[in-house]
Amino acid sequence: MFLDWKNIFENFVADAAVAVFFGLFLTWLIRWRNRPKLTLIVNLNEPTNDGSLWASIIISNQGKMPLKEKELYWHIYWPHNVAYRFFKTPDKAGESKINGLAHSHFRGLNEILPIFPGREIEILRFWFSKLCQPHDIKVRYHFSTILGTQPNWVWNLWRYNKLHDKNGDPRLDLLPVAKIRDIRNPKYRGTHYLPPEESSGKKF
Repeated sequence: MFLDWKNIFENFVADAAVAVFFGLFLTWLIRWRNRPKLTLIVNLNEPTNDGSLWASIIISNQGKMPLKEKELYWHIYWPHNVAYRFFKTPDKAGESKINGLAHSHFRGLNEILPIFPGREIEILRFWFSKLCQPHDIKVRYHFSTILGTQPNWVWNLWRYNKLHDKNGDPRLDLLPVAKIRDIRNPKYRGTHYLPPEESSGKKF
């Protein structure tokens, strides 16, 4: 009786390939499950003592992994049809047109606080016109993180589309729009209202 070394070797290679495949798949699945899930929220706040209207821009992490300081770079695209003035002007990267409407591209590195799962940080505050309605504030955004860009895929026209082109540039017309959270008097809460959540952000 002799050993069929060829058959043993082929089985070993096949088993090793399956093990490697499932190992890589399991690693990807764990990272995907634990990934940060970042969204941008615009908080409409109570008027100031002089009656000025203001809002704050919040990054929310609804994933299972924290991001430390300097591990996240945010990009927002502000529509020119919404009058505004920032409390503290962020870095301006340029001008863009999205669906025919001019936008200002602002960006910044999160150097304030870590963003833990289920927590939020405030990155900007701005005054806005009293004539502005919540549904007018359509701020598009994306993030660059130590774990890659977010989002990578967006739902559009009944299917998922890759957000970035082959050069790594975002397809601006596919960028998600920030949620509006009206935390003023309940009578101003419209269809875009989201319940207030505790903010861990540093105040300016």
